[in-house]
Amino acid sequence: MDFDDRAADLAWNSTSASTSTSAAAKRERLETLKNAATCFAQFEEASRALDRLDGAHLWQEDPVHPSYDYKLLQERLKQLKWLAKDANPDPQALSYLLRSTLSRNLGDMGSPCLYSHARIGTKQLVHEYIDQVCSQLDFLADSDFGDAFTIHDKMSFFRNVQRSFGSTALLLSGGATFGMIHVGVLKALHEANALPKVISGSSAGSIVAAILCTQESDNFEAAIDPHMTNREFYEDSSEVGNIFPKLYRFMNHGCVFDVEAFIKAARANLGGDITFQEAYNKSRRILNIAVSSSTRFEMPRLLNYLTAPNVVVWSAVAASCALPLIYRSAPLMYKNSKGVLESWNPSGHRWIDGSVEGDLPMTRISELFDVNHFIVCQVNPHIMPFLSNSLKESWLVRAANNLAYLIKSETLHRLNQLYEIGIVSRQLHRLKSILVQKYSGDITIVPNMVPSDYLHIITNPSNELTEYLTLKGERATWPKIPLIQNHVRIEMCIDQALLRLRARHIQKIPASSLSTAIKSEEALSTADEASEDSGDCGAGGARRKGSGPFFGKKHGSVDALSGLGISVAQEERRRRSLLRTESLL
Repeated sequence: MDFDDRAADLAWNSTSASTSTSAAAKRERLETLKNAATCFAQFEEASRALDRLDGAHLWQEDPVHPSYDYKLLQERLKQLKWLAKDANPDPQALSYLLRSTLSRNLGDMGSPCLYSHARIGTKQLVHEYIDQVCSQLDFLADSDFGDAFTIHDKMSFFRNVQRSFGSTALLLSGGATFGMIHVGVLKALHEANALPKVISGSSAGSIVAAILCTQESDNFEAAIDPHMTNREFYEDSSEVGNIFPKLYRFMNHGCVFDVEAFIKAARANLGGDITFQEAYNKSRRILNIAVSSSTRFEMPRLLNYLTAPNVVVWSAVAASCALPLIYRSAPLMYKNSKGVLESWNPSGHRWIDGSVEGDLPMTRISELFDVNHFIVCQVNPHIMPFLSNSLKESWLVRAANNLAYLIKSETLHRLNQLYEIGIVSRQLHRLKSILVQKYSGDITIVPNMVPSDYLHIITNPSNELTEYLTLKGERATWPKIPLIQNHVRIEMCIDQALLRLRARHIQKIPASSLSTAIKSEEALSTADEASEDSGDCGAGGARRKGSGPFFGKKHGSVDALSGLGISVAQEERRRRSLLRTESLL
């Protein structure tokens, strides 16, 4: 499992000095270097060299292909370029064209088939179109058109485009110790500037998602550094190698591992009793954690800063990881107005592993946050053998999928028959819940595992195992980086444009008005401030009305802040920061 980074870098540097002219030898060398890459830059360079060697770059330069509507893309690109050539471009015409034609998958340009012909990237026409759209969006946001297209017109336009274009969510599945693979996926997406704002986790995935989303956005490296986290989730150091405590718990509580040890590690990694609302305010990332009911009378829940703002994150993680026979089911805790922890459900109802009924809660996330594109990292040990990470399905994979579908359909049919004759049990209900779920997304990242990896599926990950699994996650993500980037570039461009416009709008608000607003805002309760701060969460987010003195009343330019769903005190702090760092504008 040990990977020698230094040897890999030396091998990488030695290729430039090679003088071999054999194409086969050169291809073999490049394949070796691609497989031994320790970062995306190395993987990308080796892949592009192989594409040039095989002539795949010629395929990329030719726009024609039956897998997408290249003529539609050419026409849209021609229209955008024609408007951009005008010495005095009409912002209304440009905004109308973008709003009426902008689509995430225009002409099926996001088809995975288009990314399977070359080792890295796709048709140049697709890249050129996305570059042109982003360029025009930045032009609309940053140019001064006077009264012809005011800042309010711009913000209205970008909000509407954001709502119609939709957003992307990253879903991290369960998988016990294999959850460390998610760390490599997050690292690869962050380095490629393609990490979505909406992140969901179930079971082991909830641990990684929670650690990331409870840290400040500029503290990413420290947040995902496995060496800075407590990894004693299964057993503390006093129980390692001692089977008797596990036997005692299994005989008395029906579980092997101590949930209290898990909670201790979770609280240490999350920085204490942080709630979903506090995590969102701190990181500006939307954390979602799925939990399943311990009975068949309750629906699974998706916890986030809208549905459970005051629920403590570590309790949600503990509940989402409470796999039967492994951990005891755990109660959800919330923080009351005095900061005291209480049970979220006074009836004492408990929750179990989120993967049992909602490993990938796509429908609920789509409703809440206007998400129409899902990136899934699937590391469930019982699911990975039936999935492939290849962008192009082989006949063998298709045959295996068809066989799995046949077995699944037949099993569901027999379970339904048992339900009809009245044979209903908790175990059958959970089995049915596992079978009916969807375990893949629009883009599914599946690591390449070997049989020996399964020996470490339920164990505290060592430093060596952590590095090994993290690298597995990175290498599974790298081939799909161009596909992911082309899906998220436009939406991220829209988000950044809105951020810049809001900053400029806030700078125009008189400082005296802001100071008055801050004094009044200090009297608002935490719930009101959290409610107002959650207003800007996308089309699907529920906006609750505040009760402070500036809500529903006109106070000059300060009223514009409540229209944006932004905390006045928070924006004053942002304004001072922006004034110190003009480059952000």
